[in-house]
Amino acid sequence: MWEYKGIKFDDAIVDDLGACSQMCPECIKKYGIPKGLLEDHGSGICGVEGCWNNYDEDEGIETFYINFPKGELIELA
Repeated sequence: MWEYKGIKFDDAIVDDLGACSQMCPECIKKYGIPKGLLEDHGSGICGVEGCWNNYDEDEGIETFYINFPKGELIELA
């Protein structure tokens, strides 16, 4: 589990290059995520804890990747 500015993520990729996760449009809007942190065309289930929105091209549901600023994604114990 990770946290970014009070938002809990149950899915994130963390490596030497940085950290990212998927976010659906609803969570992006709900949490006011700036467009500068987003990359188009993510895939998979939204990484925000409790959100199960999933990429589905046929349903018109899209997810985006959020690239967390270095050092701002905190791993929770």
